Amino acid sequence: MPHPTRICVLGPVRAWAGGLEIDLGSPQQRATFALLLLSEGEVSIETLVDGIWGASPPRTAVSTARTYVYRLRTALRSAGVSIRSVGGGYSLSVPDEAVDVRIFRRDVVAARTLLANGDEPAATDRLSAAIGLGAGTPLMGVPGPFAESQRTSLLQARLTAHEELLALTIERGEGADAALTLAGLVEENPLRERIRGLHMWALYRSGRQADAITSYHDARRRLADELGVDPGPALQGMYRRILDADPMLQVRAPALAAPTPAGSAAVPAQLPAPALDFTGRNGLLATLTELIRPGAVIGVTGMAGAGKTALAVQAAHAARDRFPDGQLYVSLADDDGKPVPAGDALTFLLHSVGVPASAVPTETAQRAALWRSTVAGRRLLVVIDDAVAGDAVTELIPAAPGSATVVTSQRRLAEVPVTCWEDVGAMEPDDAVALIRTTAASAADVVDPTALARIAAACSYLPIALRMVGARLAARAHWDRHALAQYVWDCSAAWVSSGEAERGATARIQRSYLRLPETTAHALRVVGAADLTDITVGEVAGPLNVTEHAAAYELEELVQLHLVEAVTCGRYRLPPVVRQFLRASAGSVMAEYPGGRSDGSNSCRTMIVSM
Repeated sequence: MPHPTRICVLGPVRAWAGGLEIDLGSPQQRATFALLLLSEGEVSIETLVDGIWGASPPRTAVSTARTYVYRLRTALRSAGVSIRSVGGGYSLSVPDEAVDVRIFRRDVVAARTLLANGDEPAATDRLSAAIGLGAGTPLMGVPGPFAESQRTSLLQARLTAHEELLALTIERGEGADAALTLAGLVEENPLRERIRGLHMWALYRSGRQADAITSYHDARRRLADELGVDPGPALQGMYRRILDADPMLQVRAPALAAPTPAGSAAVPAQLPAPALDFTGRNGLLATLTELIRPGAVIGVTGMAGAGKTALAVQAAHAARDRFPDGQLYVSLADDDGKPVPAGDALTFLLHSVGVPASAVPTETAQRAALWRSTVAGRRLLVVIDDAVAGDAVTELIPAAPGSATVVTSQRRLAEVPVTCWEDVGAMEPDDAVALIRTTAASAADVVDPTALARIAAACSYLPIALRMVGARLAARAHWDRHALAQYVWDCSAAWVSSGEAERGATARIQRSYLRLPETTAHALRVVGAADLTDITVGEVAGPLNVTEHAAAYELEELVQLHLVEAVTCGRYRLPPVVRQFLRASAGSVMAEYPGGRSDGSNSCRTMIVSM
């Protein structure tokens, strides 16, 4: 028996009570109703105004919004829908079974559960019922930024459910029917790779292998023309299976046919785009890609500017087809390099897997528990970038055995249960030169190889500095070839002697420096101030006014952060790029400290005491 109250937002926004339609008023008043309904919690008056009018509300926006709420409260009373005043805002209450979008979400979650339990016919029925609830464009005719964002989200959720239903349709042998439907969806969504993969699979199972291959090449051309990228691993894998006439295609399509995780509106695909100029590191990339397997927690460490994130992202893209329930990316440092609280990162991850804001707990421990529960049984790849504190990382690692985590950090985090750590150091000299050439594009064709080699060495073979040099050359590509060649040769000596080529990396070093405790930062300044190839623990302990044991602790902390190198037991030195940072940042605040080696050389050093 249908519920006496019905509310629809998966098409035009409408409401009925006892079979009679309720007048919801003007488009802006309907926008008010949609915002209160879909927010599923307390809504402040400021949120209402922003959601209805955006950045340019009328002067009377607050009073007008309150008027809309008053009219809606009156109109909806007969439907048993209550709008309560809470604090400075409002809260709308309505039974779930009366709202089409809530029924849609319930049916999709139920279908995924049935599918996980092997009941494909029942899952098909529930998905069909969910998709049948839609009638046109969600929130049709409703204005405002809130409605626009919700419209996009609901369309994506419906499309994802449709993909899952079509996958089941193909699996039960109805490829020809599915191919017709998918052809229309491909035209509407030409860059959506999952739809394209399903279309190829449906064509293949209908005996149309040539058409399936043509569909792939069309996808590849469109992706290249419009986005400048190649098809992802899953779509490429489908193409190879079709070429090989893989018998598994007669059963199900790996990865592309995998169900979306329960509770999420769509499969998250948050990995940043892989670097188009990624160069070298072939062995390390192959190793890391192989290590990213279900159940693994992989750490990637190295000094600032070494390319940890680029390597991790590259490997994650190569391994993502092993994790069909989605790939998540979260950075634990903000734009200024300051650590992001674990609670904020957990909130972001929970939203990414479909948990509404109203359901996110206030306590970090509770968010972590909800995160583990929500992703249990899923096959997710989580990339945690720029981690500083190990305890924050531990909260974010999924407990699900089918998931994997990649953590990038400047130091090894002892608190994190990592399967293994991979160290990212400087590039090989030939690869470093190749990266400059790749970044400089045609401008590198006339550059003397010897000059490039000198510049690469001056960059300490760090990718961030190498790219800076390549960008400078690319900006001069319009120069006469002889003038450009002479410019590079003349400048190579200047770049080498001045440290100019390393400047791109020093900003990253500065971020690391600003995170250091004062005693550890002081130890780094002491090492940098010594005009020596290397320095002993004792030579650091004196200026710090601490014991050699305490000085050794600080130096080892710097070694862990790749800011200092351990030469032999008890001796340390600075990487060139760190020395350049310290010199460039010294300013005018300097002081002298006595100290030196037993041979009496360099009896007086200059030490930076403030930066």
